[in-house]
Amino acid sequence: SIPPFVSSANADFAVISVVGGSLKKHPHAEVVDRWQAAGASVIITGMNGMISVSTDGSDLVVTSFADQLKTGTGH
Repeated sequence: SIPPFVSSANADFAVISVVGGSLKKHPHAEVVDRWQAAGASVIITGMNGMISVSTDGSDLVVTSFADQLKTGTGH
């Protein structure tokens, strides 16, 4: 996620996959800040659980396991 890539991606979301127990070192705060400064919402699996992304070809829906638990829609 070097600056030229982040700026050219023009992303609404940045999903960062983190293996359990590595949140202390990953993701680096600089990387999160870079994505957020570019306007992306950063979602980290180590904090939010599984991330689901779906589209109908027009709209994009991004949900996390943590969101499902909050709304009672988790399994």
